Amino acid sequence: VEGLERGQQRQDTARAALDEAWGWVSSRVRGGPASVPGAEDAEELTRLGLQMLARDEWNLVVDRGGVRVWKAAFDLPKPCAQQLPCMKAHAIVDARPEELVALMMDSSRIREYNKYSIGRVDVEQLGPSTKIVWNRTRPPLSKKPHELCTLMHCSRLSDGSFVILTRAVEHPLVPRRNIYTRDEVLLGLNLFRPIKGRKSEFLSISHVRSPALPAMLAHKFNTQGSFDFMRSVQTAGSRSKAGSAT
Repeated sequence: VEGLERGQQRQDTARAALDEAWGWVSSRVRGGPASVPGAEDAEELTRLGLQMLARDEWNLVVDRGGVRVWKAAFDLPKPCAQQLPCMKAHAIVDARPEELVALMMDSSRIREYNKYSIGRVDVEQLGPSTKIVWNRTRPPLSKKPHELCTLMHCSRLSDGSFVILTRAVEHPLVPRRNIYTRDEVLLGLNLFRPIKGRKSEFLSISHVRSPALPAMLAHKFNTQGSFDFMRSVQTAGSRSKAGSAT
């Protein structure tokens, strides 16, 4: 019994520390321009991601239930890390691109498509379609919760498609703390292309560094993570479409 009580006390202490950190960032959220390393490269990185999507050198690793996932089979350009897997995924989502952009850019809705998230907050608004966010997740089998400090930048293409770029950045309001494992999105891209039936063709690139994940397991976990993400967006998109129709 004493062992269980000590374990519960440790959990309560850890939870209190997380809540304190969350409140610390939330109380300092602000708007307006700022100099954030990497923010000025958003459009350039968006173009890079679109070029990577269009390449042919991707090895198909999953083709199941309408979701396909590939692994890059070419030398990755900077700022990517050659030793880490870079994943591409594809699915059809029963929602319009505008609905999916609204879903993903709204931090309060992240749990609709990320079951491991334990909260995301907007740290700083850099423009009408660009912001810095702080996301906390609790992946399975992880000893500590994970965090990401990420630039999000949304663009609209000439064909009516929308692109959301994500890229790890450092921000003074989100210092690294040892109560979290800091993951880094080296390059993330979500492309929503309108198709018939008020649906979207959804293409994504995911290239993430996680210190808690051994290199030998990175391919397996990132492959499954890409597949699960597409499935979750499909489900959330259908719900979003149904909600907007009522």
